[in-house]
Amino acid sequence: KKKKLSLSATKPTFGIDKIRLHTNDFHLRKLELEKGWEGKPARIRHGSTPEPWNVTGEGQHLTEDVWFNNTGDAVVEVSKRGLSVHFNPSTLDHEFELTNDLERSWEKVKRQLDNVGVQWNEEGSRITRTDLTKQRVMEHPSYVYTNALGLVKGKRMGTRTYGSNAVEVKNTQRGLVCYDKTLQLREQKNVTTAPDNLLRMEARWTSSKAIGSLATGLHLTNVGELVNASTAHLEDCYNKFLTNNVFRTDGEQLSLDLVKEKDKLTYYRENHERGAFNAYVSSFGIPALVEKFGADLALLESLLLDVGYSRSQVWRNVERVRKDVDHYNHVQRLHGTTSPLLHLDHLRNTFTSRIYG
Repeated sequence: KKKKLSLSATKPTFGIDKIRLHTNDFHLRKLELEKGWEGKPARIRHGSTPEPWNVTGEGQHLTEDVWFNNTGDAVVEVSKRGLSVHFNPSTLDHEFELTNDLERSWEKVKRQLDNVGVQWNEEGSRITRTDLTKQRVMEHPSYVYTNALGLVKGKRMGTRTYGSNAVEVKNTQRGLVCYDKTLQLREQKNVTTAPDNLLRMEARWTSSKAIGSLATGLHLTNVGELVNASTAHLEDCYNKFLTNNVFRTDGEQLSLDLVKEKDKLTYYRENHERGAFNAYVSSFGIPALVEKFGADLALLESLLLDVGYSRSQVWRNVERVRKDVDHYNHVQRLHGTTSPLLHLDHLRNTFTSRIYG
């Protein structure tokens, strides 16, 4: 019988879920098929012979498109494009629990590379993908929270849903996927030991440029820096990415709607000597207002400035709305009722709260 976890005893956990490296500075001492190397034949025109793109230390000419080895903890690929290595530090230790201990897993990967005959420049390698992850056992089924994410529009990122239990917010450089880890383990890996309602949110950086970015990345350039980075720093980058790029709305995406809202608020200002903003807010109701303007209300601030409110008036009005949102959520909890807005608030607080540092 599966052991059930107490929700009150569960807290968010944080770890590194995937790493991918790339370098052109490598050498194969020997290509040993008995150690798991498999080749993908090159596609060549009829009547021509494939051109070698590399020579091993024993003089073997490599003509195949790709040689790959996935017999160890990491998947290793070599081709004319370079050496690619990707592995999952957390999966090396457990089927679903997360780890932030990179030193031990990285030593295992380096031993694997040496064992299969790969020599390479560790300092010169680029990190081309890093996934940082938080997960938590939630009170409700995961689809309740993935549905709530429909209230936000990522900053310069598109949103896509996969069934009722997963949602992805991404662009070509970075993104976030939120999904039911329990369901994935059961359906894809036949693992039934995970607790129910295990929700995972993975922040993904998918290029070396994105990973190195000071504004939205991890401020890292190579794998050595990643291995030595503090867990507090990595979690801070994760939290900032969710706060600044996921749980907010980009004004450009709703510019046409904002034109209409500007006319609407202008009408209220022209027809109310006092209380124009209160009347405008009342025309929505709190849940609809947050759905329109995003969870962080940044769009509402822009709209108020645009129709002529001073910065102090904008700050005062938006702060009052934020308090109204908090009161609304509190009353919902007292009544035992739920709403997407309440779940979104819980989701944001849970996954952007600080664990380390």
